Amino acid sequence: MENPTNPLTDPMAQPESEELQSAAIDQSPEVQSHEVADSTPLESESKLAEDSKTDVSVRLADMSELELLDALATLLQSEELPRRKDVDAYKSAFYKKKQARSEQSADEATSTMAEPDLNEERLKDLLRSFQELNQSRIESLQKERETNLALKESLLQQLRDLLNSNEEFGKISLVFHEIRKSWKEAGPVPETNVTDITKEYNNLVERFYDLKQITDEFRAYDFKKNLEAKEELISQAETLTQDVDVIHAFRALQDLHHQWRELGPVARELREEIWAKFKAASTTINKRYQDHFETQKQREQENLDAKTRLCEEMEAIDTSGLNSLPKWDEQTKAVLEIQARWKTIGYVRRSDNEKIYERFRAACDEYFNKKTAFFKGKREELAANYRKKLAMVEEAEALQESSEWKETAARLAQLQKDWKTIGAVPHKYSDEIWKRFTTACDAFFKRKKTEQGDARSEERENLKSKKSIIAELEALDAEEVAEGIVDKLNALMVKWNAVGFVPFRDKDAINKTYRKLIDGLYDKLNIERSNRRLEGYNASLEQIEGGGRGQLFDERDRMNRILDRMRNELQTYTNNLGFLNVASKNGNSLMREMERKQEKLQEDIRLMVEKIKLIDNKIREADSKD
Repeated sequence: MENPTNPLTDPMAQPESEELQSAAIDQSPEVQSHEVADSTPLESESKLAEDSKTDVSVRLADMSELELLDALATLLQSEELPRRKDVDAYKSAFYKKKQARSEQSADEATSTMAEPDLNEERLKDLLRSFQELNQSRIESLQKERETNLALKESLLQQLRDLLNSNEEFGKISLVFHEIRKSWKEAGPVPETNVTDITKEYNNLVERFYDLKQITDEFRAYDFKKNLEAKEELISQAETLTQDVDVIHAFRALQDLHHQWRELGPVARELREEIWAKFKAASTTINKRYQDHFETQKQREQENLDAKTRLCEEMEAIDTSGLNSLPKWDEQTKAVLEIQARWKTIGYVRRSDNEKIYERFRAACDEYFNKKTAFFKGKREELAANYRKKLAMVEEAEALQESSEWKETAARLAQLQKDWKTIGAVPHKYSDEIWKRFTTACDAFFKRKKTEQGDARSEERENLKSKKSIIAELEALDAEEVAEGIVDKLNALMVKWNAVGFVPFRDKDAINKTYRKLIDGLYDKLNIERSNRRLEGYNASLEQIEGGGRGQLFDERDRMNRILDRMRNELQTYTNNLGFLNVASKNGNSLMREMERKQEKLQEDIRLMVEKIKLIDNKIREADSKD
């Protein structure tokens, strides 16, 4: 999930907004007919010698994040600064790799949000380096424009002097075309000077063409060639109005306007008409371009609203009632789902992106910090329980060789009773410390039994009690199904579970008879197998509950260990089924057997979850009584 480092959208990955531009289409036809100035945006200068650039759109998808960074660093060290779109291609490929890596393991979302990504920091450094180099290039281009401005102002002065001279037209025409050639070869000038210098140049060109010395034939021929060229530009502009890529169409239109301004005039009676056609196509393209960014702006606002709602949803989470591990687990699933929804939402405006991302990350960090604090307290509680039980184990081990039978037996019985009142210990110590404790107690009581003779009389009495219960179950089986029979059955099950051990040689037979009678009664009552097992387990919980909350917590820990083991086993079956080739020999039968075991495990897992819920209910009931 946007921590735990939240695997959310990085601001560096947002696309750069296009600057809204519009073609210069509002000038008069007279000025338009001879404009020869450059209004191309600075970014277009990076396209010079574009055909000679190495194509960076190689198989970036096959590179790792580190390989992408190394390749980008090498590209930035080349003699010629790469194009922005080439750098953006590496950036996009990197974030796609990072996104894919973040989604591979959902349970790593928390740690990912908290730890920095060194590769990403390196990428940002490379992007900053490119920005600095690109800025230097822009400044260099600006200086070139200033130089071009000085050159064109010099050419204007030469043109003024030429038109004011008394030379014959033949000489004037030769010099004029040389000046005009130099003007066309000169590069672009600063944007602020384009209109004025173009207007003055056009006026001087108009003066040249209006000179009395120009013959009608020369003028008509020049007008005809200009008309043909402008009609071709109009055709290209009208074709661009159908281009589905509105950004490409807009940028291509700028080049057409530049060519239009470079062309000379047409016949005066055609100027209004020819300009109106070109302007109409330009207006259509500009309108589509403007609508495109209006739509994008609306979409970005909708994304911002959606992300704001997710921020509010995270900020509204109340953790005050999360006082148990299951509750934290359930709430964490909801948080991860919110983070997953965040990733599905598109970009927002660059001006809002970092702010909304920081707000969402802060809300996520606050939640996971509280969760960490809770688990830290829980770990301290488990550690305290471990220390208490370890002291009891050490005392039991010290008493296991004692010959003070009565006093030691009483003390060990008290220790066993106290053990049940202490809560759970860290999972990694649970089995070990319990085994040590029971081993010490068993060792003493085994010695006591050997020393004090046969103690099986109690077990024989228990056998008699269980036989009596079986007789009652047989009588219950013979009855007709009537109201209250389920309560009688449950009461007998509780009574059975309350009876202690029977002689070992009779255990299997008596239990088999009991289970057969119970299954028969459940079949008779049309109770599902899983419900039978739950009913039976619920009845046995009555006895466990008598040992206090500590024994309930121990039982819950035991059930959770069994549940974890079953889930791991289910995952193994699932993985094996994914790799099993059904076309292999005995593949079908083996797959069916594995699928059967998988289905049984899924049912057992569901039943185990229900048993744990029964224990939780018993614990809550005990808490409410306290």
